[in-house]
Amino acid sequence: MKVVVVDARERLGELLVGGALSRGHQVTAFGASRRPPAEVGPGGAQGGLRTVSGDLLDRVAVAVAVAGQEAVLYAVEPPAG
Repeated sequence: MKVVVVDARERLGELLVGGALSRGHQVTAFGASRRPPAEVGPGGAQGGLRTVSGDLLDRVAVAVAVAGQEAVLYAVEPPAG
């Protein structure tokens, strides 16, 4: 299945990305940071992962991230502190 994880660079998002990849899904990690999710390691070396940097409030960036996806997971978590 093709899955996009929004806020993939946050703790919960990293868990979702890692879980989806371990189950053989094709994952698009979407978030504001340019670094890949820590669960995957530098450079997104694990197969099946695509990273898209962008802001959730940017309609064009979101459209690029969700194009062709079968599911969207939005990893919402409260701010630290």
